[in-house]
Amino acid sequence: MNILLFSVFISAVFGQQLISLSNLKGGNVSNFLKNENLVSLYVSASFDNDDVLTNVMVVSGNDRISLQDLKYRTMETPINSETQRPYPIQPNSYITSSLADIQLANLNGVLYYNTAKQFANKNFYVIDVHSVLNINLQELGDVEATVVFLSTMTNTMPNFSSKISNWQQDPNASIAIYNGIPQDGIEPKNTQIFSNPVHSDIFDWFYFKNVETFSLSSVAFYLDSFEGCAFKIEPGKAILGGTTTTALTTTGFYMKSLGELQTVTRVNMMKDANSNGYTGANILGHVPDGATVTFTVENIGGKNYGTGTVPTDFFAPWSTAVVGDDIVINSTKAQMGQYFVQYFVIQGIQINITTAAPGDSTANPSSTIPTVKTTVHLETTPAPGKPTTNPSSTVLTVKTTVPLETTTKLSGKVFTEFLSYMIVLILGRRF
Repeated sequence: MNILLFSVFISAVFGQQLISLSNLKGGNVSNFLKNENLVSLYVSASFDNDDVLTNVMVVSGNDRISLQDLKYRTMETPINSETQRPYPIQPNSYITSSLADIQLANLNGVLYYNTAKQFANKNFYVIDVHSVLNINLQELGDVEATVVFLSTMTNTMPNFSSKISNWQQDPNASIAIYNGIPQDGIEPKNTQIFSNPVHSDIFDWFYFKNVETFSLSSVAFYLDSFEGCAFKIEPGKAILGGTTTTALTTTGFYMKSLGELQTVTRVNMMKDANSNGYTGANILGHVPDGATVTFTVENIGGKNYGTGTVPTDFFAPWSTAVVGDDIVINSTKAQMGQYFVQYFVIQGIQINITTAAPGDSTANPSSTIPTVKTTVHLETTPAPGKPTTNPSSTVLTVKTTVPLETTTKLSGKVFTEFLSYMIVLILGRRF
């Protein structure tokens, strides 16, 4: 992994609250943090040498603590026995080390500090994904909670991959996962990369009892919870291609990380031939100009249905009243992009369908999308026994929607992720 690119990526995407340790200056320089209030500091440094971390100090007022001590500073909480213990730091705190710059430049870990509001929230947690961990937010009861997951595991492919399995959730609970780190305030609509219940164009929200094993490849992501869920998380990547869904009605997730090779990901459907149903997907992310992400419902020897889209920070739900033999996630010219796909299949269940008035679209219920969205809808008929593996080559129609509201307004997450992509292009490198 390229350390320079990793450092630039962290700074560009996550700003001052998530800091690459390799950016720190040695020689007893004071590396001041930007917090203006009392907040909590955390460290994730899974593969960094403890002897080096011992010689890097956090100074807050009259208190000092090494990064090595922070790394192993955990506590038992209702959600997990190895939750990171918050370390309070005052304004004007700083990091200092007598080591040379070159020694610090070889570090792979990160520092993270939250906001004053999150510091005061007793249901705000941070987890370092360094081993197999069982997370149980249901133990918190009827409350809202936020969990930040940090991963600096550089022995996974792609780097920073975390696999989530054994998902359990009650029907009354609500879960949403976002890439990056949380800020204060309400998240914009349709920016979650995964949720349960799921939002779609054919229903407002639908609870899925079954969730397929999935993974995320990110240094930081967070989960907002009401009434909680339980799951296992561990370093590693869930390989979806060639797998079969584990229930007739289920939801799953796929992520392609920045620089990761494009592959055709085909998931076979557990299918009830005697039941009708629906298949859908929510796609968001950022890809280079000219790139397209496609999601196709394939029926071997029959019609295929799908959508091709240029992802942005807001997803536009898509669905079809068809359950195929498999689903295919693919992209073209998107290797230097990052995108997220939550998919679902519903079979043998009666649902209340949300419909739009003539001329209106239910494909994007958010009225504040600050982007231009291009969506390609596909309906193809392949030759018998030859399913379509590149739906973008069979485009029938293209619909471009330009929202009138706040077309120049970009969320911080939109801008910084786009900036990180531009940095990759400029440096001509990737990880």
